[in-house]
Amino acid sequence: MSDGSLHLKLDRVLAVLEDQGKRQDEFEEVLRILTQGLRGLTPLFAQQREMLVLILNAATEEPAGDGELSGLIASIATSLNEQTENLNEIVRVLQSLPDVVESAASDGIRLAMAEAEPDEPHSNGHAV
Repeated sequence: MSDGSLHLKLDRVLAVLEDQGKRQDEFEEVLRILTQGLRGLTPLFAQQREMLVLILNAATEEPAGDGELSGLIASIATSLNEQTENLNEIVRVLQSLPDVVESAASDGIRLAMAEAEPDEPHSNGHAV
């Protein structure tokens, strides 16, 4: 491999690394903000759940025949529990994304190196 093609390959690899580094920095900042926001929602949902439990307990003391309110509140509490579980899953997925980005960066470097490979010489020593 000539010095020129080696420099070309290294320049492409460095350009990909620089670009991937910038993207990863931006991605990590967005990920940090999203994770922080989602973590802030979890205690809010817990407070709402506690309030609904208090309301549900009060509603269970309502006179017979007025069970509509109890059913509605129980349905709301179930929905909030599902939302909390979904948010926790989103947090777990977001926390795994840096590994995905790292893998994509590695793939980008391999691609850049493959594109920089000189053509294979024929048996007569000339490039294709």
